Amino acid sequence: MELLTRLGKKLYKMWMPLAAVIFWGLSFIATKIALQQTKPEMIILIRLIISIPLLIIYLQFTGKTFSITGKQALMVSLLAIISIIHLLIQLVGLQYTTAANSGWIIGTIPVFMAIVGRIFLKEKVPLKKIIGIGISIFGLLLLVSKGHFTVLSMIQSKGDLLVLASCITWSIYSLINRNIAREFSPVAGILYLFIFMLIFLVPYSYYSNGYTSVTNFSWQVWGSLIFLGVFCSFAGYILWAKALQTTDMVNVASVLYIESFVTFLGSCLILHEPITAVSLLSGAVIMSGVALVYK
Repeated sequence: MELLTRLGKKLYKMWMPLAAVIFWGLSFIATKIALQQTKPEMIILIRLIISIPLLIIYLQFTGKTFSITGKQALMVSLLAIISIIHLLIQLVGLQYTTAANSGWIIGTIPVFMAIVGRIFLKEKVPLKKIIGIGISIFGLLLLVSKGHFTVLSMIQSKGDLLVLASCITWSIYSLINRNIAREFSPVAGILYLFIFMLIFLVPYSYYSNGYTSVTNFSWQVWGSLIFLGVFCSFAGYILWAKALQTTDMVNVASVLYIESFVTFLGSCLILHEPITAVSLLSGAVIMSGVALVYK
């Protein structure tokens, strides 16, 4: 009975990061649907417009303060610019590749974080991680080239390459965010980040002709945008932050493996994307390499 009680408590704690990762895995599916009728800039804008009021209400309801100094505002503004670049690269890439491929590629973020940590922070990378990095990179080459290791095939896979570039931008974001995150509570930090992203994105979208009319959106597109704003940008970050406060970080991070598989299943069941043997093999190779980097 005591064993069941301990197991129940553990499962209860893990449901929060698990739910967040499922939301984030499905975000590629929702984004792919939204891209059918609108542009990347509008998707990011609508996500922010939906999530910012929800975050403010949450902070007010929980009694958390969210004041910010001038120095902190400058630091967050830098993160906001990097976040916008990251999302724009990723969403543009998603226009030219499948959600399944994007999911496998995004799964390699820990690999690039290890590389960035080694280059800029001189963090130690043991042999096991080096092998994992090599396996993951081989899997990426297999995926991007579609099994044909030629220069032409690589160039033609611009969608995959853009999503891959977003892994690098996220690693840079994480590197810079390490020190900035200590200045705020996790949720307040996300709120500040989203507000500055909105401030920068509005004029950028105007000058880049990124605005599109929302009146003709289908219910599928609206449903996808609401899902992205409520569940991915708001609920996902809240659940992840609370999980980090109540559960060991290693256990929380372990569920990140699931994100790529959620995206893969969603691409099959919802988008009905064709799944090739190369995609399956590449995904298996990539995730096995990531597993070595994580351990």
